[in-house]
Amino acid sequence: MAVLVVAATAGVATAAASPDAPCQGTSGTEARLFLDTGEPIEGDQAYYPGTTVTMYVCQDGDKQQYPAAWGFDASAVDGISIESEREYSIVFTLGGTVESVTPTAGVENRPDITGPTIRVQTGYRADSSIADRTIRFPSGDASTEFRRAEDDWQASIDRVENASVALTNVSADATNSSAVRSALATLNDSDLSATTTALQRSVIPAARSGDGAAVATVVAESNDTTAAVRADARESLQSYLETVEQRRSAAVLRVRLFVGGGLVGGLLVGAVGGYALSRRTLSKIERDRGVSTATQYSPKQVALPLILGVLALVAGVAVGALQWPTLFEVIL
Repeated sequence: MAVLVVAATAGVATAAASPDAPCQGTSGTEARLFLDTGEPIEGDQAYYPGTTVTMYVCQDGDKQQYPAAWGFDASAVDGISIESEREYSIVFTLGGTVESVTPTAGVENRPDITGPTIRVQTGYRADSSIADRTIRFPSGDASTEFRRAEDDWQASIDRVENASVALTNVSADATNSSAVRSALATLNDSDLSATTTALQRSVIPAARSGDGAAVATVVAESNDTTAAVRADARESLQSYLETVEQRRSAAVLRVRLFVGGGLVGGLLVGAVGGYALSRRTLSKIERDRGVSTATQYSPKQVALPLILGVLALVAGVAVGALQWPTLFEVIL
């Protein structure tokens, strides 16, 4: 079973190994490989893509000069990138395109050379929609955590976008609908900030796998997308508030017309009706007295039409007053 080894991936100038006796203990023609820490690469070990490796060619315990005593054809070895060539060694980094690398396959002028095969850890990967690429991680747990964080972040983005659309498209007669209330609650309770932070933290381990570019891409893209979605949400909320204000203004005007019209109509009906009844009774009294001064009328005869006139006036006012509930129906 392969042993997974984490190797630093600093710049070549500081990452290249320079052991004091790189060929100590060797015999015949043998390639010796070292990590940037100076630790030799031996046996069935696995290393992350991006790991820096320094290779020496030894002959009976002595390091051989490069390129005088041996050469190297990088095209003969898949999965590596040459970083530098030195007096006795070459420095290369492991890629993530193959599962194993045999550096001795590229050594020239040494057909009998032996040396270890480097196993490359390429199994922990996650396809990222935000980065539009596959990202390498140092462990299965790290890749799983990233997938979960990206899914949660995307779900938050979708919820805020859907809420923004609902508020932008709201009609004047539906400002208090269940869909609008749900959209407002979504924006108020949005976890977009938390999911964005979790996503960016979850991708950091990819840097340890030599995939630092993925970290930068995910952080930049998530920040840009989150900022754009928030800006759209603010605009949609402003649009909704303007719609509400327009509706309230229209409601006030409508109620004023209803109430004013009702009151004026009620006053006219009540006043005209009351006046007509009272005038009719008074005219009859005048005619009767013109015929005979002995004609007598009780107060009830005069009061009855007056009372009916007042009732007509009150009824007219009531018709107008009944329009007031319309104001609350429209606004609420």
